Amino acid sequence: MFLANCEKDAEVQPKDYPFVITQTPSVDSGGVVFSADLKNTGNQTIIKHGFVWSTESNPTIHDFSKLFDGRAGMGIYSCNVNSGLAKDQTYYVRAYVRTGQYEVYGNVQSFDSKGSLPPEIFSFTPQKGFAGESVIIEGANFSGNKSIVTVKFGEKIATIDSITDEKIYVKSSLITENVKVKISIRVAGMETSSIDDYKVLFSWVKKENYPGLGNHSAAYFSINNYGYMIGGQEYDSDVNTSGQFCNTLWRYNADENAWQKMDSMPFINQDRRGAFVIENIGYVLTSGNAPAIYKYDNISDSWTRETDYPGNGFTFTTFVINNEVYVGLGSDYSHLYNEFFKYNPITKEWSECAQFPGYGRFDAISFTNNGKGYVALGYGIYNYYKDVWEYNPETNSWLRKNDFPGGERGMSVSFNIKGKTYLGLGSKGENYQGYSDIWEYQQDSDTWLKKDSYIGNAKWNNIVFTINDKAYIGTGAKSYGGGSSWSIWRSYKDLWEFNPNIE
Repeated sequence: MFLANCEKDAEVQPKDYPFVITQTPSVDSGGVVFSADLKNTGNQTIIKHGFVWSTESNPTIHDFSKLFDGRAGMGIYSCNVNSGLAKDQTYYVRAYVRTGQYEVYGNVQSFDSKGSLPPEIFSFTPQKGFAGESVIIEGANFSGNKSIVTVKFGEKIATIDSITDEKIYVKSSLITENVKVKISIRVAGMETSSIDDYKVLFSWVKKENYPGLGNHSAAYFSINNYGYMIGGQEYDSDVNTSGQFCNTLWRYNADENAWQKMDSMPFINQDRRGAFVIENIGYVLTSGNAPAIYKYDNISDSWTRETDYPGNGFTFTTFVINNEVYVGLGSDYSHLYNEFFKYNPITKEWSECAQFPGYGRFDAISFTNNGKGYVALGYGIYNYYKDVWEYNPETNSWLRKNDFPGGERGMSVSFNIKGKTYLGLGSKGENYQGYSDIWEYQQDSDTWLKKDSYIGNAKWNNIVFTINDKAYIGTGAKSYGGGSSWSIWRSYKDLWEFNPNIE
């Protein structure tokens, strides 16, 4: 790098690199005109030339700049800067020339700014979107330097990805409600707002709390417009050091946003995974020493014992394909199991399926998509997992898919809305407070898309109902006081509606 400080130096400069003199800036209320005299082009092609400026006395290419590409000849060149200049601020400017080998600065000139043109917003696209999605704002006088630019959606500051004088690429602000807001841009103390509103789409709406005691690990299923919460571990205080497994049954009415206590189960259930629906009939696979399937008649509000489970352990995982349920994995606290069985509720018969090829585990999550079953995540005594496996019932075989991008965990939730699968929440050893992320699985490409994070209290062992193309997530637990221990946690009663297709 070479510096030139006076015109006299031009007489002694070597001829292999350029030499340029910064001239006195011309200042008015609309900005400033910079000019420079290129005295010597050197013996290499000039690939960039222009000006750099700053509020510091020795501006460099890392400060504000306006550069031109291409060949430059000797003589005067200039440029107008009419944005990003704060009024009554002293700036320092230098001419700048670069070749393939050399970077040359001219002498420093100072000037007191009289201001510049305010920013203008002409348009933005798209007109609506979820928090954190990309928005392109087009206009004028944005300065091209994001260090002096603030973009807001309503009162929330957005993240600028890149910027030019006429265009800003930005991530919309984190706004946790469905609302219309103005987009505002502030540049060097001058601010403007959009004429049109930007519509913020937010997936979550608070619903009526579960009226029972704080609860986690309940089983759950949905039939028509109702969600059913079955058993779980209840606590009579917010801060939990012990709890009691129960046999209560509560029904949530999504249309009325109301809960109703139903007939209690004839058993104590400790396994939130062992619940499923086939042909609008709910079933629960109990946990314990003698697991069995119970059928629930939602018309008569009654239970019937169906059949025993032929496998081992508890904390199973289940998925339904073609009106048959697949049950497997689990633990009995001394062994982890890889076994899988298929149950036909018409014949009430079990048949053994191909073993799960991954590590044995419990607290895994499963789902069904387009005739395939999936098992993911879970805990295996000392390890949490993030792997995802696809089961093909036609070939009775498993295929490993891409890992879940949210990382290792157990005790998560999954659900289907309009043919799309969503997975998230849960916890792992060093994060007993749990995770709040929700991801959409793209089956065709075997990829995941992050959605609006859950904003409820609990993060693991939640219930989830899927009703009328919406999910209702609630109850559950997380560690108390920010700790990382299973010994003290807090169970919750809140319920939240999730709508990924809001418009």
